[in-house]
Amino acid sequence: MRHHGQPPSSILSRNLLYAASDRRVVIATGRRDGSLYSADLRENWPIPQPGLIFSNTHPRSGVIGKWHADGWTVYRLGPEMPVVARGSGDLVSVSDRMIVALANNRTLDVTGIQADEGSHFSLPLHNTLVEDAGHGRLYIGQPEKARFMDLGRKKAYAIKVPSGWGFRHGWSTDGACMLFDTYASRNSLADRIFDSLGSVIVPVPEESNWESVAVVDTRSGRWLFHVEGPLLGPAGQYHADLSPSGKLVAVATREELAIYAVPDSPI
Repeated sequence: MRHHGQPPSSILSRNLLYAASDRRVVIATGRRDGSLYSADLRENWPIPQPGLIFSNTHPRSGVIGKWHADGWTVYRLGPEMPVVARGSGDLVSVSDRMIVALANNRTLDVTGIQADEGSHFSLPLHNTLVEDAGHGRLYIGQPEKARFMDLGRKKAYAIKVPSGWGFRHGWSTDGACMLFDTYASRNSLADRIFDSLGSVIVPVPEESNWESVAVVDTRSGRWLFHVEGPLLGPAGQYHADLSPSGKLVAVATREELAIYAVPDSPI
């Protein structure tokens, strides 16, 4: 393991940064309007922020979504923010390749942007996360279950994910690799006995004290990289991410930032 510098300071704790196409940057600042910055950071253009949906699944996207009272709109990032598409229902996910929207609270409508990837199918969507996985596929994440849907063949296949909870994922640009950063409660036998005795009198809530970071090959569903241990930082925060190439994974603790090479073969 090699260490490359220290993690960024808390200067960005109140702002969110998103990598956009053409080496541009989007900065979202709480409830106020966001901004799109040029690659050299010398120019910037306002983005009305309330209701925005970013392409958080794949880095360097050139589109952005926005929901409103009567539907949604997808814009191409630029000074004029041209409209790519509009629709009704709820906007679930957006990327350079496709738009995923929910109609009638039960049907996913998938519309291709650059290619004919359109598809319509029904899916139970309680607590479901849907993301563009590249190559005409969707990642469908549900509690205790994760799978990929091949839109062309209408075929789904399951993948192995770390146990625990976690809401954000890291992706390689081409969607071939996916990173999970999850949290769980791992107690010793003595602690579990003590907790069970204590819960007879009053319920003892389980608190996350364990973290697992895994990189999955989305084509095979097998793991390429996995580390786990005590929490790297506060539970619920994002402590790891993939490089756009999917060849490197960064893992941040409170003290340092470690960079690992992602193996080509499953572990």
